[in-house]
Amino acid sequence: MTILSIFLIVQWLILWAVLAITPFLLPSSEAFGINLPDTEEVKRIVKRLNKNYFFIMLVSGVAIFPILVSAIMKAEDALLFNTYILSFTLTLVFAAIAYYINHSKLKKTKEQRNWAQVLPQVAMTMPEIKKNLVSPWYFLLYLPVIALTLIIPSVFWDRIPDSVPLRYDIQGNPVIFIEKGIGFLLWPVLMQGFICLIMGFVYLSMRFTRVRLDPSNPKLSAQQQSVFRKRWSIFTVFGGLALCLLFMMFPLSAAFSLGPSVQFVIIFTWTIGIVLWAIILSINTGQLGSRITSKQSGIKKAAQMPDEDKYWKAGVFYYNPDDPSVFVEKRFGVGFTLNWGSKLAWLILAGFIIVLTSFIIVVNILTA
Repeated sequence: MTILSIFLIVQWLILWAVLAITPFLLPSSEAFGINLPDTEEVKRIVKRLNKNYFFIMLVSGVAIFPILVSAIMKAEDALLFNTYILSFTLTLVFAAIAYYINHSKLKKTKEQRNWAQVLPQVAMTMPEIKKNLVSPWYFLLYLPVIALTLIIPSVFWDRIPDSVPLRYDIQGNPVIFIEKGIGFLLWPVLMQGFICLIMGFVYLSMRFTRVRLDPSNPKLSAQQQSVFRKRWSIFTVFGGLALCLLFMMFPLSAAFSLGPSVQFVIIFTWTIGIVLWAIILSINTGQLGSRITSKQSGIKKAAQMPDEDKYWKAGVFYYNPDDPSVFVEKRFGVGFTLNWGSKLAWLILAGFIIVLTSFIIVVNILTA
């Protein structure tokens, strides 16, 4: 089994693990896309549904894992690629099925037991929480990294071969090359620029997402959301910077003739480290800081946030033309999503598609 094979298996395991634990990272006021009152009855039911979801994911993982491993052991590129894509797709499908089953059950139970009326609904907000992000000036750290990525091949130009491997097969044999020239110089820089653009967008989404507080304990809720935004803004800036540093390895590996095994080890450990950072951060923090506790955590619930279930399609897509917010907190998962009732959200989507398409075209031209 090659290092690349191990990397692919670990990638799939991380995807499966993240999907499997997602329901356990959500605040007590939400589960499977449904707004809920924070009562003992609701907690018992949600706990049972979370276990049902995890069981489905466990069964799917047990079924998919040996298929992926068997394809990897045969060491055929085409078979591995198809099985790898199939494994990822099936994992996502099983997660979607498990989610929808529990979403439907919880929605029906909420209607039958009239949970929307259990506690009075109160809307509370604190916009100043949005300011509790790491300074955007830290994005300037990307500039010297990008500059070094350009300087390194210029300094060691004579050491770089005329054709540099850009992609390897599962056996570690080079299958795609890039000629030494402008494409070789700009390819890693374009990747770094794209990462910076994506991370900048994520940072802005945190900066402009609406803030809704738990009315029964607004002080704790404000503290949780403040810490949540602070921690994830740090990850966004420095996690993106770490990815940019990884692309600096491309000209270095060409200049110092680092073999595929060495490159795979570096890429593997570096990317897994970043992913584990994100996973640990999610587990410790939870969605909107729900896993951050304090002495105020045990306070009796006297109110609940406004019920917005009618605006959440399948509990995943938020559509509310009357809400001026462009970004809103996710109901299933960690982070934020778009308000698809906002025209600006569709413009953002269109802009992203244009940028992504242009980026792919330019990269293909440079590496042709």
